[in-house]
Parts: sequence; structure tokens; C-alpha cells
Amino acid sequence: EVSLILAVIGELLAPLLLVIGLKTRLAALIAALTMAVAAFGAHAGDGIEDREHSLIYLILFLSLVFSGAGKWSVDEFLSRKKNPKK
Repeated sequence: EVSLILAVIGELLAPLLLVIGLKTRLAALIAALTMAVAAFGAHAGDGIEDREHSLIYLILFLSLVFSGAGKWSVDEFLSRKKNPKK
């Protein structure tokens, strides 16, 4: 089923990529979309206390979308390899 595949990508593969710092912005965007669906789709009728965790993760993933990878990430290493002047 398509929704199962998307959930596995959003909840397993994307955070794994975030941990190693590879394709950080894309992985954070996918994870943020998954948390948005969880907060506003799956828990739409629930109170804020049931949506709290997914909303917090949504905010955290969005901050990674905008800030990008850190200095010690694989993305930064590959960027320096491509542009040695950095």
C-alpha cells in the first residue's frame, strides 16, 4: 500500500538520513510532511495533548529544512570535496 511505503520513508529512512547528515534538507522536509499528516490528519479530532509530540517534531524538522546540515555532516563533506575553497 502506498501510504505504508510513504510512512516508512517518512518515519524510518528520512530520520536515518538526518542522523548521518546526508540529504539533510530533503530528509527533513519528508519527515516534516509526515509529522504534519500525523498532527493534522491522523490526530485531527484529538486535543492538543495528543498532537503535541507530532507538532514538536514538525517544528524541529522544519528548522532543519531551513538551516540545513551542520559542519560535521556528510553533506558538508561532499560539498567541500566538490568545492575545495570552502
